[in-house]
Amino acid sequence: TFLGEPLYLDHRKEVAQEEISRRLNHYFYSYHQKVEEHLTRLKNKFGKVLLWDCHSIRQMVPTIQKEKFPDLILGDADGTSASPGLIESALSVLDHDSYSVSHNHPFKGGYLTRHFGKPQNNIHALQLEMSKVNYLDDSETKYDNVRAGKMQELLKKTFGKLAEHLI
Repeated sequence: TFLGEPLYLDHRKEVAQEEISRRLNHYFYSYHQKVEEHLTRLKNKFGKVLLWDCHSIRQMVPTIQKEKFPDLILGDADGTSASPGLIESALSVLDHDSYSVSHNHPFKGGYLTRHFGKPQNNIHALQLEMSKVNYLDDSETKYDNVRAGKMQELLKKTFGKLAEHLI
């Protein structure tokens, strides 16, 4: 894990190639094929589509970064996975609230963002990485209704702004 804990109870560090192939075929390829099918269907119906890929992470992960992560990190693969206007629309809402916001640092967007984001084809992709304390308690283990409600409001505003831009 990010914290140096073993992934497997038997502490193995390698997985057999046939097991890797099985997992790729059973999970990875089929999942990404479905994502692509949905994006294609929506683009054909509406002319434009946005993939909003969200993740959350502990506020402190010393193996990645020594200091706390910002509350929100918007990733767009250095401006290549979404149009500049769409990126600015998201940042105009996210970066004007009480949360700390970073753009493309330390996360620029993962595989989905980089693979599917093709703004030249009207397929946009943005990744939002969020510190867990934005919807959990300080221990990052229990849901916090107040924090989560505040974040939900910000995300609703952000989606509204993105929808305006896409229309």
